[in-house]
Amino acid sequence: MMKNGLWVAVMLSVVVASRADAQRSDPFDTANMPQLTLTDVARVGDSSSDLDYLFDGIGDVAVLGPESFAVLDRGSNEVRAYDSAGTLLWKVGGEGDGPGEFRSASRLSLLEGDRFFVWDSGLSRATTFGSDGSVLSTARADFGAMAAFTAGFVAALPDGSWIQRIEVSPLDLRDEPDGPRRDSVTFVRVAADGASQRDVMTVQGPTRYLARYSKVTWERQRLILGRDLVAAVRGDTLLVATTDSMYFRRVVPGGGTVAPLRIDRPVRPADRRAREAERSVRVEAASGTSGSTSGESLPGLASMMAGRAEALEAMPAEESFPAFSDLLIGADGDAWIKEYRRSGEADSELWYRLDSAYEPDGWMQLPEGEELEAVGHGLVLSVATDSLGVETVIVRRLR
Repeated sequence: MMKNGLWVAVMLSVVVASRADAQRSDPFDTANMPQLTLTDVARVGDSSSDLDYLFDGIGDVAVLGPESFAVLDRGSNEVRAYDSAGTLLWKVGGEGDGPGEFRSASRLSLLEGDRFFVWDSGLSRATTFGSDGSVLSTARADFGAMAAFTAGFVAALPDGSWIQRIEVSPLDLRDEPDGPRRDSVTFVRVAADGASQRDVMTVQGPTRYLARYSKVTWERQRLILGRDLVAAVRGDTLLVATTDSMYFRRVVPGGGTVAPLRIDRPVRPADRRAREAERSVRVEAASGTSGSTSGESLPGLASMMAGRAEALEAMPAEESFPAFSDLLIGADGDAWIKEYRRSGEADSELWYRLDSAYEPDGWMQLPEGEELEAVGHGLVLSVATDSLGVETVIVRRLR
């Protein structure tokens, strides 16, 4: 009896030690870094009859400075700026095709010189505004008839140029074998006037955690099953990362490269039931049966979505879940990465801040049901949606 008890004690100590070692090996162990404090400041969008304070579908949010932010409202196609207390400062835009008007404004970025940039995915057009809301320039890049499906906007650079990711149409890939044609994504820099285009980087190869999974992603909706590819811009550097380890391939649009950086963390095993549940959710989302139907009038959209769902179903099962699911660059240049939460887990986003050397130096967790949209200069902006579909921007201070 004593021998059995001693054996159990030894085994327990080994297990505890192994778990402790695994925990210590995780650079994103929240116990080993400070939790960043969030203090509520204001809410915009849920308690007013004034249309300037209500949103009909938030397209993007951007921090403009320590005391102001902007919201892109898809319903009105307006950009509205507010102070940190939630008071309207100014607004620009509106429905239309003319200068300063939008068909489907979807992305918003702050540029150098207090200018700001709006990407209209409906017109595939970039508009640059001055700090007073005046239209400074408009530009469009021509990527062909399938641009709505294959040319996703990534981000604007400080000088007003921008980067798009170009993928081969999923319809053209349905019968393609694995290889460079299927497993490739090209990032292109478009000049501020839209006249010149230059490849920044092409990611390709049969390695399954690269671009193979990217063919089922689209602008503003990332369908992650296994290893996806996310991209963002930090200053004038494009960051491309695989979400299994947050492996950065940092490329300067001017033509230079920065040494790759890989941030590993222990894998999260996935049993068969969990894998199948995750696959079911992603296939449903890819087929369009559980999401918005606002774009159904686009030609070929139903076939494209069916192809994405089919591609997801055909993908081999994963043995583990990704570590991360998104990458965000703050208005002050800080990089943030979001922990991957699989279907059925708590719906509360956990974000890690990376320092200038891309080492985690703190973390924050949003209340359940909120999505982080923008951060920088001490402000954290998230969006919550109530049971009626009303969206609210929540403003917090980061300490």
